[in-house]
Amino acid sequence: MKAGITKSVMIVEEDPSYRALLRKILRSLNCNVVGESSGGDEAINLYERKKPDVVLLDILLPQKYGLEVLKKIRQQDPYQVVIMLTAESDQETVQGCIAAGATGYILKTDSANEIRDRIRKFLI
Repeated sequence: MKAGITKSVMIVEEDPSYRALLRKILRSLNCNVVGESSGGDEAINLYERKKPDVVLLDILLPQKYGLEVLKKIRQQDPYQVVIMLTAESDQETVQGCIAAGATGYILKTDSANEIRDRIRKFLI
């Protein structure tokens, strides 16, 4: 990421400890976390209010499945950067995310360094 440029990021993740890890990684990348949500309906409302540069979106959420949230975001902004978070590395899950309009995905099973490197690629 270019020096002096701060990206706004919204985290949508049910697990509080994983949200904390993402927050820490994002701070190390000089990102501004503008909102956090643990559920799908709340995520859509938060997105509409905050309009972040990047959305980190868990696939499995209470209320609405993450892909439903992704589709709602895509309706509002087809160019929004949305990175899906998943523990599933099977080809069907990954292809489903990309087909639904995700910019990319992060495996929750990756190390913190691997997650940081993947996020960094989407911030440039």
